[in-house]
Amino acid sequence: MDLTEQHSTWRWTSPVLNPERHSRNAVLLMAAWLTLASPPICAQVSYHVIPAGEPPIPGNSLPGDALADTHVGRGKNDIVQAWLAQPTRRYPHGVLGDTVEATAVRVRTRDGSVLSYVLPEDSVFEDLLPRVYDINRDGLDEIILVRSRQQSGASLISLGIRDGKLVSLAESEPMGNRNQWMNPIGVADVDGDGNLELLVVLSPHENGMLIEYKFDGLSIVPGHRISGVTNHIAGTRAQGMAALMDANGDGIPDVLIPSADRRSLRAITFSFGVPMEFARFSLPAPAAGNFENTQPRTLLIPLEDGRRVRIEWRGKE
Repeated sequence: MDLTEQHSTWRWTSPVLNPERHSRNAVLLMAAWLTLASPPICAQVSYHVIPAGEPPIPGNSLPGDALADTHVGRGKNDIVQAWLAQPTRRYPHGVLGDTVEATAVRVRTRDGSVLSYVLPEDSVFEDLLPRVYDINRDGLDEIILVRSRQQSGASLISLGIRDGKLVSLAESEPMGNRNQWMNPIGVADVDGDGNLELLVVLSPHENGMLIEYKFDGLSIVPGHRISGVTNHIAGTRAQGMAALMDANGDGIPDVLIPSADRRSLRAITFSFGVPMEFARFSLPAPAAGNFENTQPRTLLIPLEDGRRVRIEWRGKE
């Protein structure tokens, strides 16, 4: 395969800290970490520009009643599969490429049963990716989806199986206005506290805001946030334009996400309890499409001109 390999040039960025919001200890920890971590990481990263025409990421096969262009979420506990169904045009936002959205989510359980959860008339699932995780580590899977209401816009909803039924477990506050939308990245323990967080971008088409949400089984509550990112292009179906990966080698997943103009890759850590960009990588063309983790520390980034960039974080020497 014809590759152009280059040594990457990361632009190390100093965090902007507000003394009223960040403790003195947090500031000292950040400064010490940057001093110790920066030189090794610069030596470990390389990237390859891959020409257009290489095969894309293979897709998932869908159940017969699934909404077109959706994906199947796969769980590890009581939920084997989850998919979106029952199309409608009652919410003509079109952020995902057309005005057809799902009104139901179905699951196939470990014993083979199929269960459904259907939304009321005031809302739809403005989403294509049922994300199935055991978020609160109780041994039961939860499904995370974007629910959009006619009057108040998008929110995060968590569903799970309780007493043999698929039910709503918790929901975040809606964004506030019709057609306001959010796009989840995934689930990981990004701050190292032993609990899983939901990573979500609010308004990804308008200088998006990256937020970590906490889920305790009963509520979904927003936490720390940082602006100037995106993980989606309006009118497209690709919702995976970001990744969770340990890029700095501290054992805690980082968020790798395009800048709002998609011309840079931002590496953001939450490991100090506050989000901080610790590196920025200029891309040869705007990012455009789903990121792929091809190996534990290798990231494949599609570009607007058809090429792709492969970034590799190598182990400490």
